[in-house]
Amino acid sequence: MKTVLLALIAGILSTYACAAAAEAPPPRSRAEVEAVLAQAPRPDAKAPLRPLHVLLVAGPKDHGPGEHDYPAWQRQWAALLAKAPGVRVSTAFPWPEPEQWEGVDLAVFYLKTRWDAQQLAAIQRHQARGGGVATIHWAIGCDQEWENHARHFGLSYKSASYRHGLTELRLPKPDHPLLLGLPGLMRFVDEPYWPFIGDRSRISVLATSDEKINQGDDRRRNPGDGTVETVPVFWTYEPPGIDARVFVSIFGHYMWTFDDPFFRLMLLRGMCWAAKEIPYRLDQLALEGLNLAGIPSLGPAAAGRIITPPVVESVDDTVYANRPYWYKPGHPLNPAESSSIKTLPGFKADRIFTVPADGGSLTALAVDPRGRLLAAAQHHAGIYRITPPAIGDADAETKIEKLGGAAARVGWSHGLLHAFDSLYVTVAEGNNSATRGLHRLRDTDGDDQFDQSELLFELKGGGEHGPHNLVVSPDGKSLHLMGGNGTPLAARVSLRRPVATKGTDRLMPRGFESAKYSVEGWVLRFDPDGGGRELIASGLRNSYD
Repeated sequence: MKTVLLALIAGILSTYACAAAAEAPPPRSRAEVEAVLAQAPRPDAKAPLRPLHVLLVAGPKDHGPGEHDYPAWQRQWAALLAKAPGVRVSTAFPWPEPEQWEGVDLAVFYLKTRWDAQQLAAIQRHQARGGGVATIHWAIGCDQEWENHARHFGLSYKSASYRHGLTELRLPKPDHPLLLGLPGLMRFVDEPYWPFIGDRSRISVLATSDEKINQGDDRRRNPGDGTVETVPVFWTYEPPGIDARVFVSIFGHYMWTFDDPFFRLMLLRGMCWAAKEIPYRLDQLALEGLNLAGIPSLGPAAAGRIITPPVVESVDDTVYANRPYWYKPGHPLNPAESSSIKTLPGFKADRIFTVPADGGSLTALAVDPRGRLLAAAQHHAGIYRITPPAIGDADAETKIEKLGGAAARVGWSHGLLHAFDSLYVTVAEGNNSATRGLHRLRDTDGDDQFDQSELLFELKGGGEHGPHNLVVSPDGKSLHLMGGNGTPLAARVSLRRPVATKGTDRLMPRGFESAKYSVEGWVLRFDPDGGGRELIASGLRNSYD
């Protein structure tokens, strides 16, 4: 028994090491992606869009960093799909309640689940109503009733053979509407599966890979011969006897695959097809928020307006090195291109500043009376002053200053406000330079630098549930400050509008996110000098401003 257990552990470690050794592929060029998009028929702008309800179903993360991150996918794709006109997005975790199926046009699954009889019955009812289904990666894996499972999805997978790494994807039907414009051969770094259970003649195979079926990662310690077979990687399926459609993607092991515009395009088109929509309805989302190679220059005049090179490493990676993945900031390490930002008619977005690698994560922003931006980082001292060029002046450059004097000694901030001839700074993170609390900075000698700093009052809370942003009160004579649910109320509060209670009112069990203080998640009003403190509201969770 001990020998078997050791062999099993060694096999698991060997498999994980193989998966972890893969490296992300280089980004595709904008030119090749736009060439594909250009071949799709243009939608009729005057034609009304059918309302489309998409349900995204995810489960608990079950692999290493950057792999099978079902919750992250659900958050990101809910936001992505919500940008498309006429699309309503709902989510379920780890499985939809009966009422969540109502009115759903398309259910998309990215998770590992058993696919038991009750789950398959829910799929059957959804498909019987004509609802579409899409599955991604391990969602095609089943633990039982494989033939019954295959009747709903075309084929089923019994967690048999697999391979992580560079894969050449071939399109046997390049003229298929879902594949319009895509290259007949594409390279991905992901994970194909084989063999599948079910009648392959029932499915329409969109993409394949040629695999040495006896030499997958599951056979690394005991490889077989070099027999090569063509295995399906993407397919569509129409269950007999009902008006329903299914789209299946085996790719999706690595999270970087979801940022490949060719994969994203196939997935978006497959989802549209399964929902009985024009396949190209969501094509505009294929480049949303992506960084591509060979991005065209904005011209020599505009080039100088990006002050620093793109960020390739975030300081927060070090700060959060020992934190669980769900605690780490979700901001990208490389900022989005301006051209990818959607604006209202008559507006345009320009990137005026890229934070340097040692600048940290800017978490607080304010505007001074001269229209200049003031920014502070979460884990660094100092305040940036950013003077954008005048609108329409293509030859001007953004001016960046890191302020000296009193401003150099504060930072670690979740809130900035310029008001009453002062800069108010909430210092929210522990540090060796400035006390956590609300600081007031002033320029007393008129040299456009803050030379005086005053701690108005101390705040014991800290971190991302600590003291947050502040605004000028509606009366224009006072300030309002928001404290997160990890922040005890400031001292010397003279008036409380909410009724004071004894003890701590807990809505959640003890532990992270549960109540720690009798008053938390509060809004505090006070005079510009920090006096006259009045508790306006409490009982919120982690509101920002």
